[in-house]
This record gives sequence, C-alpha cells and structure tokens, in this order.
Amino acid sequence: MKERELVHRLNRIIGQVEAIKKNLEKDGGDCLETVLLTKAAIQALKKFAQAYLEESVRRCSSEGQKEEFTQKMQEIIKSLFAF
Repeated sequence: MKERELVHRLNRIIGQVEAIKKNLEKDGGDCLETVLLTKAAIQALKKFAQAYLEESVRRCSSEGQKEEFTQKMQEIIKSLFAF
C-alpha cells in the first residue's frame, strides 16, 4: 500500500471522528449513533495501523532475508490486530 493510499485512509478516519464530534454537538447526540460511529472509527484506525505496519515491513526488510522476515512480521502484525 502506497503512502497515498495510507493518507486516504487517514482522511477517512478524520472524517469519521468529525462525524462523532458533530453528533455530540447536537445536544449530546444520539447515543447509539455515537457508539456505532466510534466503533467504525476504531476499526478503521486499526486497519490503518495494520496496513502501515505491513507496508513498513515490506519496505524496511533486508533483501537477503526478506521473504522469511516479511512472513514472520506479517504473522506478528496480524496477531496484534486479530479479534
């Protein structure tokens, strides 16, 4: 995933957080809607973090051990973000 795509993900997350803020500004907002918006933003942030880490592993791994290193790091990353 390229930096442009990662920035796009962040912009979507910012939009989700702004939606939470706007909902709360409406006399405290609808409780259920706020919870759902928050859940969506959290999930999006987790997916961003996973994509960023996976891209970093691909970019930063050494050429000699790239395949083994990348595979192990992807397993670690997926375990960090698994539910």
